[in-house]
Amino acid sequence: MRTYEITVRHEDVEFASYFVQARTAEEARAEHEASNYGTKIVSVKWIRNK
Repeated sequence: MRTYEITVRHEDVEFASYFVQARTAEEARAEHEASNYGTKIVSVKWIRNK
């Protein structure tokens, strides 16, 4: 599992970041979209563990 940071825009005004555990970026995006209606995903970024 990897950690992804998903940056979204709420109603074209406010930005927010969420952290999701998933195997792929596509899986992280799908998981976020399933539980957060009305948001526009701006980016999905893999956070590398150090």
